[in-house]
Amino acid sequence: MRQIDFVLEKPDLTRLNCELAVKVHAWLMRQVSEEYSKLMHMSDDLRPFSLFARVQKNNIALRLSLLHEDAAPLFDAVKSARSIAISWLRNGIMIENRIEKPAVTIGKLRGPAPKEFRIILASPASYRHNRRPSNLYSLPPLLYTAAAKLRKYEGIDISNEEVFTLCDLVTYTRYELRTAEYRIKPGIARPGFEGKLTLCPGGDQEQRDRLALLVRYSAYAGVGAKTALGMGGILIVE
Repeated sequence: MRQIDFVLEKPDLTRLNCELAVKVHAWLMRQVSEEYSKLMHMSDDLRPFSLFARVQKNNIALRLSLLHEDAAPLFDAVKSARSIAISWLRNGIMIENRIEKPAVTIGKLRGPAPKEFRIILASPASYRHNRRPSNLYSLPPLLYTAAAKLRKYEGIDISNEEVFTLCDLVTYTRYELRTAEYRIKPGIARPGFEGKLTLCPGGDQEQRDRLALLVRYSAYAGVGAKTALGMGGILIVE
């Protein structure tokens, strides 16, 4: 696993008719082969990467997380790029800086759970409930994404039933969450929520450590739905 952080110039985005990360995803798919792009659009929604963008006061922060060697073509595509092409921006969005973080193995994410995790939902998160997108915070369905990717890419079996049990043992010391929409296409917005929270793993040591692995992995995999399109990006502090 690896992460690449980009610092982008901040152009006028008032004409943008969807979220910036959706446009970044489209640009990424144009940098790889047609065959690979089709593979990344398969319907199971388990991609070997996630991304999110945050518009800041003076620039834009973009993070691309690569979970598996299956994402290698994406790494090759972005490692020397100088700009991100956006159709109505003549020169695209210039990349001002690029920070490639050291590769991390799943073993590095194991280990004793901290007393608490401080989590920032850096981009709106959502999940499906009764076949509809939900904007109500609930930890288990957010972590089902990480559990599914752990099973697929790392061969670590944490079932959804176990995720529910681990989350039921969690306590919260603070949270500041708010509803937020995420524009995927013109006229199509997904309901979600964003903000920050502090949670304490519960249960015995093994249970706390299993939850810690899920949370740490979620910093790469994202949480909830549409993580390849920029939703569910999180930052964690232990």
